[in-house]
Amino acid sequence: MLSWGSFVFFRHTVNMAGMCFQGGWSGSRDRFVGFLNAVTGWSYTADDMLKAGERVANLRHAFNLREGICELNIPVHPRIVGKPAQTTGPLAGASADIEAQIHWASAPWIGTASLPNPAKLNYFRSAD
Repeated sequence: MLSWGSFVFFRHTVNMAGMCFQGGWSGSRDRFVGFLNAVTGWSYTADDMLKAGERVANLRHAFNLREGICELNIPVHPRIVGKPAQTTGPLAGASADIEAQIHWASAPWIGTASLPNPAKLNYFRSAD
């Protein structure tokens, strides 16, 4: 099973390839890599694909920051995180702490300004 970060990077790779996400997810990550290699003639590995998706995620974030958009400042509607919690059904009483979401906790960005981490930028610069 893919970790959350890998899932996000996989999604970006499927999107940049111009594929439908449902089609890209129908099977395994390795199957998608096989499709991508067959169409492009390249010889990507699954790790190469995830690294490309990670680059896309960081470029999108850097572009948004340059344009004055910081995802941390976009308010999340309370109903999305269960405030107030549902009173019936399978999610009765459930809510989520949006501040503790793993996506933000593991993102390679720094602080409330959400600036790119210099070590991550150097990692991309040194990549082939």
